[in-house]
Order: sequence, then C-alpha cells, then structure tokens
Amino acid sequence: TRDAAGGVGEATIVGNSKITATGPVEIDGMRFLNNGTTTGGGPSNPTLQNYVDLFSETKFGRYLANSAILALGGAATNLCFGALAGYAFARLAFRGRQSIFSVFLASMMVPYQALLVPLYLMFAKLGLTASHFGLAVLHTVLQLPFSIYLMRNAFEAIPRELEEAARVDGASSPFMLRRVFM
Repeated sequence: TRDAAGGVGEATIVGNSKITATGPVEIDGMRFLNNGTTTGGGPSNPTLQNYVDLFSETKFGRYLANSAILALGGAATNLCFGALAGYAFARLAFRGRQSIFSVFLASMMVPYQALLVPLYLMFAKLGLTASHFGLAVLHTVLQLPFSIYLMRNAFEAIPRELEEAARVDGASSPFMLRRVFM
C-alpha cells in the first residue's frame, strides 16, 4: 500500500506540474484556434484560418527562418570555438592557462544589461547594427564563455588513459579532439 500511495503521489505531482507548465500554452493555442465565438471552455468552431492568416498576411515565416538561422549558426559557432578552447584549457599545458580561464569565468559574471550600451557603440562604429552578421557575432560573444566552461569541464571528465592510448597509437591533438573527445 505504501508503494501504491507513493506512486499516486508521484503521479499527482507530475500531473500538477504538467498542468501548471503547459496549461497556459495550451489555453493560448486554443485561443488562437478561436474564430471569435466561444462558449466558456474553448472555441465552439475551431479553425486553422488564424494560422493561415499568420503566414499569408505577415512576414512570420521570414521571422521564423531568421530566428532558426541565427540560433543554429550561433550554436554551431559556439560549439566549434568552445570545443577548441575547452580542449586547450583541459588538456594542453601553456603559461597562463588558469589565469586566462579565470578571465572567461569572470566575464560570465557580468550582467548582459551592463554590456548593452558599450556593445551597441562598438557595433555602430563597425557598421554591424541592424545586420544578421552583427546579431550572430553578438550571440556568439555573449555565449562563448559558457560554452568554453562547459566544454572544458566535459573534457576534464574524460579519463587521461584514453588520451594516452590514442597518443601511443600515434594520434595528433586535432585527431584526438575529433575522435576521442567529441
């Protein structure tokens, strides 16, 4: 009986969490299906015309494509540069490694709002305002310290024995990064 009560309690918690988290989204989606007439619980005549209007009467498709391109481009750029820098901080020995990594960590502690005006002025001088490239650079610059931190910690969790075995087999650092670490 105790297990059954625990299962019911867990199901209740999960169910309440789902209702709390997704309820407003589902209600908003129901409202979007509304054609103007409601009878309390939801739309009386649900229609997809609002979605058709969204794509045909606005530039929503273009906005969605812009967001997807910038998000995927920023993620790919952060993955590439974050992986390279994270590997260097985790496995390569060079002077000032810990100091440089500490600077990256410290840069994560600066709130984005404090950077907005200086970054805008710098981007305005470079002619990068109101451009996709400028926005992509901004996303990359703001997220790169976290990517480096995440990659460094992930690479440090990989046993050194795997790296040593790859070295014995004649693997170079770029090969190990690509085949052992990634």
